[in-house]
Amino acid sequence: MSKSKEDNTGLQQRTCNLCFFTLFFADKDTGATLMDKHHILVVDDNHINRLFFQSSLKKLNTRVSLAESGFEAVKICRQHSFDLILMDIRMDGMDGIEAAQIIKALEIHRNTPILAVSAERFEFEKHSTFKNSLLKPISQQDLKLIVDSYLTDRTKDLVIFDEKSALKISHEDQNIVKKLRKLLIQQLADEWQQINYLFN
Repeated sequence: MSKSKEDNTGLQQRTCNLCFFTLFFADKDTGATLMDKHHILVVDDNHINRLFFQSSLKKLNTRVSLAESGFEAVKICRQHSFDLILMDIRMDGMDGIEAAQIIKALEIHRNTPILAVSAERFEFEKHSTFKNSLLKPISQQDLKLIVDSYLTDRTKDLVIFDEKSALKISHEDQNIVKKLRKLLIQQLADEWQQINYLFN
């Protein structure tokens, strides 16, 4: 077996281990784990604007997807759910207003907040599909304030270690649970860094 195949196999095993570990670190009601991140869709036909929002939002510990047109945004939203959508208003073809109307009509996005983004003042109050608006350019601090106001805190009811779930998965074996917990603490930092490198 070549070295590259060995490395890939090892990373696959680490990923499986990490996924198994996250079953223990979950919200008892929702199943959300410490690895969960809010998913935000940025819709803008300007490449520089997309890069800015992508970089800024990742600093806020969120997962970011990008769409360069209203048509692409609608297509993506038919397939994926999002916690928040930042929608540029002025775009060629399908503008942000039309795209937002179509997206809000989708079952999975009826309750998804959409924020209008524009270089000019936009009266979002006149459009029921928008929750608020952002005026470009926007600072990192102002972006954080408005984004935080529309994202729920997923960690407030988080159970750091669900003993009952761990025992159930481990067939009521306390020794296995203790060993896995110890192994996680020892290996998580290194393995997560390598897994993150693999997928990014």
